[in-house]
Amino acid sequence: MKHNHPTKMKSRRVVTIVVASALIVCGAVAYILFATLKDTEQQPSLNSAPSLIDQSTLESLPNKDDSPLYLERLDDGMTPPTNKWFSGLALQETPQAVFPLPLSFLPTDTGYTVGLPSPVTTEDSIVAPHVPSVRVDIDNATSYQVSRYDELTVDLTYYDAGGKPLMTVTVASGIPYVSTVSKQSGVSIKYSSIEGNFEQNGSSSAITVDAESTVYGIVTTSNKQLSPQGKTILEKDQALSVFAAPKGSEAKVIDLARHRVMGGTVSYVRRDEYYDTTLQYEVDGGSTMYAAMPHQSIEGSPLFSYDSIYGSLDVYSGSEFTYESERISVTPRLDLSALSNDQKTALIDQLQKDVESTEFSASDTYFGGKAVYRAAQLLELAKQLEADAIADNIQKKLTDELTDWLSDDGADDEKAFVYVASAQGLVGKEASFGSDEFNDHHFHYGYFIYAAAILAQYDADFLSAHKDGINLLVADIANYKTGEELPLRRAYDPYAGHSWASGAAPFSDGNNQESSSEAINAWTGVALWGEVSGNDALEMQAGWLLSNEALTAQRYWLTSPEGSGFDGYEHEIVSLNWGAKRDYATWFSDRPSAILGIQLLPLNPTQRSLLASIPDKAIKAQAEEALSSTGDRPLGDYVLMYRSLSDNTDDEGLLRIEDSQIDDGNSRSYLMAWLFAD
Repeated sequence: MKHNHPTKMKSRRVVTIVVASALIVCGAVAYILFATLKDTEQQPSLNSAPSLIDQSTLESLPNKDDSPLYLERLDDGMTPPTNKWFSGLALQETPQAVFPLPLSFLPTDTGYTVGLPSPVTTEDSIVAPHVPSVRVDIDNATSYQVSRYDELTVDLTYYDAGGKPLMTVTVASGIPYVSTVSKQSGVSIKYSSIEGNFEQNGSSSAITVDAESTVYGIVTTSNKQLSPQGKTILEKDQALSVFAAPKGSEAKVIDLARHRVMGGTVSYVRRDEYYDTTLQYEVDGGSTMYAAMPHQSIEGSPLFSYDSIYGSLDVYSGSEFTYESERISVTPRLDLSALSNDQKTALIDQLQKDVESTEFSASDTYFGGKAVYRAAQLLELAKQLEADAIADNIQKKLTDELTDWLSDDGADDEKAFVYVASAQGLVGKEASFGSDEFNDHHFHYGYFIYAAAILAQYDADFLSAHKDGINLLVADIANYKTGEELPLRRAYDPYAGHSWASGAAPFSDGNNQESSSEAINAWTGVALWGEVSGNDALEMQAGWLLSNEALTAQRYWLTSPEGSGFDGYEHEIVSLNWGAKRDYATWFSDRPSAILGIQLLPLNPTQRSLLASIPDKAIKAQAEEALSSTGDRPLGDYVLMYRSLSDNTDDEGLLRIEDSQIDDGNSRSYLMAWLFAD
């Protein structure tokens, strides 16, 4: 077995912690990568952290006025919520269903429907689409707009034809009910259920309808009487909640759903070995309940549980909970300390060839990003092997290419970024994979940030000249401040514990993420950049993002769901996770090697320790499935490198792999170094 220092990914059981006051910076101790882990540190204050956005640098970028995003459903001045679990209801002319687990929710211009998705397993997927079990219509409503959102919740305000606000609906991740509050007196609401007729349940302020295993219901927060006949009138500030609950648990839900959720906050604390992530809901009039995802192990007895495509969601009472993720040690280097003289000679010879043949032809941000990342790994290898002439050669090439990308002079050069003010984001002049619609920005820009961090270690002039430009790319995907020209943590979802890749989510299955490994690479690059640029707050946040993304990548992507209540699913991994679906598939290929490979690339040195914690048996089974088909094996070089972590019997064969089989973000030099590393 070729595991050096496995980094075990797990979520330990924790006790919910109630924090009454705002978090403050705990001391002034800077976290230094590659050093001994420090004592507990709380999330840096957003007010004291330096802005990542230099105004003069931002203003120097070309401004692209038009945006492909549909922005008519947003209140004036609101930052477009791209890459969110609710993007499909905010950025689509025809709203899409969203999945704030355990519920599903679909708005219309006159109201909304609520459902409780029921997972169905096939050999290639686990699906749980929206079913409109309860329908709510607001009299005189003609449209809605997203009026507020945060990292956990979103508000939709409904208006009449004259623009008068009628109702505000709040939907929240992890909350098993949807709350509606009246903005006017005398607003009429109609409700119905496809599951049957409502009946009074206990008090007059709660009505329910029984389905096969689920009870759907409506409860008012003001103890206002509800009629089972399907209509009620709310006075100003009165509210009702629509819920779904497993049969037998409805009494608990009725009691707690009277407390309307109005917003949510997220904070984190770094300890010696773990990050603590705390999710807190703002609740009107008391406590609530929340459904914890499987990676959020909570100590104590749950009230009940919901089924979901991700496994059982245990429900607890309270307005706040904390979960742990193991800290990840970030490194830019493979461990080559045990190289033999022959191996070193062979590696330097290959480095010479790879560096001499390095060219930069791609002008889009995905393949352009992979190209500079590849060059950065060559530079790091050359420095590590003290091959000074080779290092100088690739360093100059990398410097010139990154400078080209970061120094747009308004000419026809496509290698450049522009600012889209209406969408509040950076896009490449040449789009790829929908990047102009804000798809995959963390994948694309992560490669640039990683490469810049490697180069900046060795070139202080580059760091000084282009720090502000790289900071803008960082801010596009990992900003830690609100109220700026680039949004807070664009893609990351702290409830789900991972990122979402679709910008506008024009899908009935919600948002999705395919390449968990490129998300991990992005946060690794940001951590390296935070260290080399001297930004302690950024470095800490990047470590938090990385630790949580790695935890969920192993839990929901690189682990077979079979045995977790999904018998019948016949694959070793899930490669594409959605709000309402989990697929053995990719966006670009049906080849098994691509399906696993997209969860591996680019296999940076930090990923090596993460993957080393996966049991040998699982690695072998995943690689065997990925290599089982004949013919083309896209991303097969990464699959073979991954397999080598548990089985090195074919290392010599891997060393002879054809050049055409090596991905454009990889190189034969890095492949060799990966195999020699142990």
